[in-house]
Amino acid sequence: MWTSKSSRIPNTQVFINANSEEVVAPIKIGNRYEVYDVLSVSGGFGVILKAKDTRLGDRTVLVKARRYDKENGLFSYERDRSRVERIEKIRKVTRFEYDCLIDFKTLGEGRIPNVNDIVEDFCPSIYGPHLSTDGKLFVCSDYLAYNEPYIIMQMINGINLGDYLKCGIKNIMISRNYKHYKSWERDVLQYSLQLATILGGFHKKDLENYNRYYIYQDLKPENIIITDNLFLTLLDFGAMTMVIEDERGNSKSNIEGCGSAGVGTWGYKAPEMNNPSKLAKLDRRVDIYSLGASMYHMLTGENLSLILKDEYEKIPVDNLKNLRCTEYTYKIVKRCTEYNPNERYNDMIEVKNDIYNAFMSIKG
Repeated sequence: MWTSKSSRIPNTQVFINANSEEVVAPIKIGNRYEVYDVLSVSGGFGVILKAKDTRLGDRTVLVKARRYDKENGLFSYERDRSRVERIEKIRKVTRFEYDCLIDFKTLGEGRIPNVNDIVEDFCPSIYGPHLSTDGKLFVCSDYLAYNEPYIIMQMINGINLGDYLKCGIKNIMISRNYKHYKSWERDVLQYSLQLATILGGFHKKDLENYNRYYIYQDLKPENIIITDNLFLTLLDFGAMTMVIEDERGNSKSNIEGCGSAGVGTWGYKAPEMNNPSKLAKLDRRVDIYSLGASMYHMLTGENLSLILKDEYEKIPVDNLKNLRCTEYTYKIVKRCTEYNPNERYNDMIEVKNDIYNAFMSIKG
């Protein structure tokens, strides 16, 4: 639950949740979209806002915005010549995200939001005020603050899966009138099959464009909306990155202007994403890892960002056995989340086949 308070800065408001986390947002975007709530906040730099489209009868839309307060050292010095370049690089990622959403919709992917527009306007988290390392308050120029791209998307009516899991698996089972854990396990497998299908679509090579495909990088329950207890929609595409694979199967993932290799959320991103020397060669197996991590979260209700101590600690997959999870499902999660990518599934087709077989093995 987020509450809003006004700011002395024009066209600026501050949203605060129960954990005292703050999100600075514009009041109005493009002289059209009135922001009134926060739908979700990623573990990194993205935020999804709710807004009213004043030109279409106050219809609710979603606004994908960027959080600059999490950018390390961006506002440490008032006269930082690198700031303009860093912000423009981030904005290129936002425009790339917009292009990806348009492309995937054109290809017929229905489990992502429809994109209405991309609008450039004022960004209060860039404008400030900011406190420099020498204790001085300063604001950024209007030129820098007023060219921020916002992606306007359709409203998705549903529940954020991350919030839903906070209710606890037992309470979820009660709400669904389930008497046995395996009924919930079947639902998780059904969700996972949908996710594997979506991610597999991103991984399909475009043979006419140098064998390129895309990796999502940031799959986690907080980036998923669940509707009617059955269907899933992915929400945040800010970590989407292009990968080019040559004839020998070698991948290149640090392509300028085509995403940000290595962006993900603690606990859900693959171990190789924590190694700077490997960021140029990420491939589809990072998504296979995050799918397995998300399956673990759904099956146990345990948020991996909270239970893992450091980047070297492995996901405690054996906990699934304590829940009497089927051996089939346990083996899928274990293989998806192997520390060494060579020991994981090679592609989403293999993952989907095993998830389907596990689903069919559990009686409804």
